[in-house]
Amino acid sequence: MSETKETIKTGFKIIARKDLPVINIKISSKNPRHHFRGAAMEDLKNSIQNLGLIQPIIVKSIEDNKYETIAGNRRLFAFQELKKKIIPSIIIEANSEITEADIALLENLIRDDLTPIEEAKAYLNRWLLMGNEDTENFQYDKIASIISKELPPSYNHIKNILSLLRLPKGVQDAIHLKKFKRTYGYEISRLNTEEQMLEYYGKIKSNKKNWTVARLKEEIDEILEGEREKTGKIRKIKTMTLENIKKNLREKREVRNKHLEDFINITEEIKKYLKKEDKKEDAPDNIYKILQNYIKVEKETVDYDWKRLQQQINDDQKRVNSIDALLNQVEQLSITVCPYCEAGIDIEALTEKQQKLREQIEDSENKQLNLNSILNQFQKSEQDFKKTKNILEKANQEIKGFIRDIVKYRKEIDELEVK
Repeated sequence: MSETKETIKTGFKIIARKDLPVINIKISSKNPRHHFRGAAMEDLKNSIQNLGLIQPIIVKSIEDNKYETIAGNRRLFAFQELKKKIIPSIIIEANSEITEADIALLENLIRDDLTPIEEAKAYLNRWLLMGNEDTENFQYDKIASIISKELPPSYNHIKNILSLLRLPKGVQDAIHLKKFKRTYGYEISRLNTEEQMLEYYGKIKSNKKNWTVARLKEEIDEILEGEREKTGKIRKIKTMTLENIKKNLREKREVRNKHLEDFINITEEIKKYLKKEDKKEDAPDNIYKILQNYIKVEKETVDYDWKRLQQQINDDQKRVNSIDALLNQVEQLSITVCPYCEAGIDIEALTEKQQKLREQIEDSENKQLNLNSILNQFQKSEQDFKKTKNILEKANQEIKGFIRDIVKYRKEIDELEVK
């Protein structure tokens, strides 16, 4: 194998790929298994005899021309058993402990038959093993930035390979089976929807335009530029709409606060009519229920008192009418004795009685008016409370609607920013 030198940003670096003397390599001291037997080993030995070593072992230098395995203990043991002199190897220099995940990925990456899709999945798996979570629409440029700090390939290489995982499964399968060029896949993966990707995949497969990567890139650049312009306009409209919603929200909150002030004032006004023990209640809805109960009781009391006063007024009015009739007869007939009982008529006493009854009627009517006033005041307070409460609830619902719209538009604008 020809010698190469590759530098890894952190962790370790590949020093060379070369054939090493088997005698100069020892099985890793960190591996508890130093002897490998059984059918699996025999199969491995037969494979090496017939096909050669498909995957080199990974070693590190421990002293001059002496090495220790990091991965490939069984392969080295098989070469020892077969009395072979040299073994294909990759020499690495480790700055820290090499994880099993790194070894697995490194061994995958040096395979000659590794397809771009397999390589992309290997990088993604490494990203997940670093404690990250998988997402449907993962940001492959971000993942490439992280992975390229840990492993040999460059940021651009990893980003391009990972971008293939954005493609629809059918396109991925075609690349995996080497029926579609990865370079075409890199370009169409930049499109925003699977429908667009499949459309261009079909166009390229039909080969009606004799596609080149440069021509494909130019067309997709035009599509993306048009979508960016469209997205920019939409974002501008949505941003303006969001600002209007925020302005309306501020105005609505001012109106709501005014209604809230009215509501509190009405609640305090209602408390004036409550009993001492009920005035301690703070919850407006509870005060409203107390008020409704008061109104019910008060209405019953007022109705009873009003009817009683009305009866009193009617009785007093009858007496006044009788006195009026008697005084009229006295005046018209110039009599001094009652024609019915022949008793003497005291006109002064009758007049005084008449005046007193009229005063009683007026007093009863005033009491009726007072009762009506009290009941009306209760009913007005109830109506004002209910009206203000409904207005306040409506204002709060409108505010909630504005807030929901703000959240919605912010999310849509964020999604446009990502695009």
